[in-house]
Amino acid sequence: MGATRCLRGFLLGGCVLALAACGEGGKSSSLDSDGLRIALPKRVFSRVLDPSGLIIMARLTGKADIERQLNVFGDSASGVFEAIPFGDYDLEIRIRYESGDAAFDLARAKKPVRIDADTVSVSVLAGEFAYVDDDKDNYSNLIEYEQGTDRNDRDVYPQAARMFTTSQQGSGNLSSWDDANGYVGTDAADAICEAAAARAALDGDYRAWISDSETDAYCRLLGLQGFVGNRCEGEDTGQPLGPWVRVDGKPFSGKRDALLSENRIFSPPAVDEYGSAVAEKALLWTGATSMGYLAEDESPSAVHCQNWRSGDTQDRGRYGMSTRTVFDWTDTYFADCAHRGHLMCFETSRTAPLPDVRARGKRVFLSESMGTGDVSSWDFAAGLQGVAAGDAVCQADAHSAGLPHAHRYKAWLSDGDLSAIDRIQGNGPWVRLDGMLVARDKAQLRSGLSSSISVDSLGEHVWAMVLTGTAARSMQYTAEASCQGWSSASPGELQGFGLSAAVDHGWTEEFGYSPDNGCAFARFRLYCFEDE
Repeated sequence: MGATRCLRGFLLGGCVLALAACGEGGKSSSLDSDGLRIALPKRVFSRVLDPSGLIIMARLTGKADIERQLNVFGDSASGVFEAIPFGDYDLEIRIRYESGDAAFDLARAKKPVRIDADTVSVSVLAGEFAYVDDDKDNYSNLIEYEQGTDRNDRDVYPQAARMFTTSQQGSGNLSSWDDANGYVGTDAADAICEAAAARAALDGDYRAWISDSETDAYCRLLGLQGFVGNRCEGEDTGQPLGPWVRVDGKPFSGKRDALLSENRIFSPPAVDEYGSAVAEKALLWTGATSMGYLAEDESPSAVHCQNWRSGDTQDRGRYGMSTRTVFDWTDTYFADCAHRGHLMCFETSRTAPLPDVRARGKRVFLSESMGTGDVSSWDFAAGLQGVAAGDAVCQADAHSAGLPHAHRYKAWLSDGDLSAIDRIQGNGPWVRLDGMLVARDKAQLRSGLSSSISVDSLGEHVWAMVLTGTAARSMQYTAEASCQGWSSASPGELQGFGLSAAVDHGWTEEFGYSPDNGCAFARFRLYCFEDE
């Protein structure tokens, strides 16, 4: 097909259009006789639909109004557009399903295109397709058809497995908690979760996310014993697990591979069994890494409070944090076992897709580029200094990722002339590249984020230290945290920076720890905000 070959990298809906155009004199200029070819959204073929029921329509409106039904061949569809006058058009692609009693729209894409003598192809990317949700319940017609729920009733929808953080808290001796019901160790953790769910009238079975010396947290969610390394004593057969939503309906994570190996935490574990907010930076007893196995320490017993039987100050347990995502949601640091912590509880008795709660707004991402406190030394700094170098890095990353309006991105950096929040002219909202809302407006940048800025320009979920030079509450420039105006890569303590996993004030000003070599640390990243 030459220039019109379908871009297989965009299997969720990407396509390339090839068009036959007409010049001003009416002379036909055949750009490609194959016309239009589109790769159908992948999910259309991974579900229960009969391919013969698919109806694919493509329409160009503008100087002319042309509509064609495309022919479906395997995982793609094609058709021919001929004699198209040069000009500006809106291209609309509509995928519909009709079979038996079922008749509904599946997905749509619409974008402006220009047809002229230089037009060879027009790309339609995966993100430009939207799955249709007739009853506006955040579950598409396709998912509801697959799950057998009513596509026209927003109160009837698939129920994904739920997770919550317990409102109750206590020491590392779990048997001392009110809801332990006479159990000890991790058995007490499960009893606490079941009691919390019952109080909140949550049906289903719940287990605690917690590791001890005998069983990893991952295996416990499967109802098994053993460790990740021995496939839960050989009993892990790949049975379905997840995805999970928080009790308030916001996605927490995808299926177990997304949770354990890809670090894809969409929202922090910041709500309890009633859907109410848990205290900021609340301690969550886990003993577990983000891979679901027992955390490590020089003394193994130091990570699990003597198998969750000790509330003494001389023993330690690993904890996560309620207002963190990547890694830190389960594996932040150690605390002595007399501390009061919460537990995280995961429903294990059901599996259904996540709701689609992707927000619209300006984009914000974590830079793929990395470097020291001397931002002018970074790749793509374009010979600029200070915050201008940071802006250049963000714009280069946005351009490399194919994001629209790449020239509008600014780094979240303050200097002696202007604070980061004042350098940004727009007032949001800002969303991550996966569609999760980060902040509704500038006020929320001050008060705390909805989700962390932990998705980089490539779509990866990343834990990183982030240069900001910006105080959390005042949003003002702090000289001691700016590596001498972003011009120094000298060793020494850096007073404050951001953590990409945080939704609390630590997203822009974290004081918990600092890289040993200060501004010489070579793996700092930047927050990149789309502006006006």
